[in-house]
Amino acid sequence: MKPFLTFVLLTVVIVLLSLMAKTLKKKLLFPVGAVLISVTLYVIGYIAGGWRGLGFAVTGGILFISALTAVAVILIRRLIMKRRGKT
Repeated sequence: MKPFLTFVLLTVVIVLLSLMAKTLKKKLLFPVGAVLISVTLYVIGYIAGGWRGLGFAVTGGILFISALTAVAVILIRRLIMKRRGKT
């Protein structure tokens, strides 16, 4: 249950931070930053090895999936707002 809760919280935080920006390019900066951090955590987990490394790798994977989900939410919201005429 803890990884799912972490996933939901990270997704909400990334989406809320992204929605504060005005342009689409700036909105996508937070998820891109999260992807970079997740890849770094995954590599650290691979280097560390053992149970500690597995924890880093799982956290990196959860952060990566959260960032991708946040990008999907941001783009879907933009598509809906564009169709309504509220750019």
